[in-house]
Amino acid sequence: MSEADPAGTVRLIAFDLMDTVVVDPFFAVVPGVTGMSIEELFAVVHPSAWLEFERGQIDEETFIRRFYRPGLARPLPAPEQIVRTVLDSYRFVAGMERLLGRLRRGTLPLYVLSNYTVWIERVREDLDLDRFFDDFVISFQTGARKPEPEAYRALSRRAGLAPERCLLIDDRRANVEGAAAVGMPALRFRHVRQLEQQLVSRGLLAAGE
Repeated sequence: MSEADPAGTVRLIAFDLMDTVVVDPFFAVVPGVTGMSIEELFAVVHPSAWLEFERGQIDEETFIRRFYRPGLARPLPAPEQIVRTVLDSYRFVAGMERLLGRLRRGTLPLYVLSNYTVWIERVREDLDLDRFFDDFVISFQTGARKPEPEAYRALSRRAGLAPERCLLIDDRRANVEGAAAVGMPALRFRHVRQLEQQLVSRGLLAAGE
């Protein structure tokens, strides 16, 4: 995508959810609750249960039952405790709530395109995300996870727009590259100030608010 958007080719802005709009509780607070590092946690959690939960292939009860790898002998925190911690810990990335409010005053629809589970409903309620976003395209409903091409195409179909008309904002390089592979422009999110400057330079956000 060019630095500016003089022809108005972007008709929709889609945001990733975790660590773009919302701080991911798993990385932010779960290690403190469990007393384990992220590396130690990844060594004991089931290798595929979360991905299956994100794709909608298993429900929450099954995910909790399969939370840990089978055959572990050491005492571990109850999965229910970890899930409660996640669900009680959603908060906006610093500065994001204000930026979304500025974008909401514009004319472009805002969507969420996220690899996430049915817990999106809890995030929507706790942070009142519907005041900002027009629709949510979530992997547990579509069965496709970024950077798979079908994840981006699901957004395109839902919005009724060609991929070229949708701008994705995502913190993960692989997801940005996946968007580019289907012709969808994308910005790599690092922090709100950087994103604000990029959106202003492209004429997608009014400057000086």
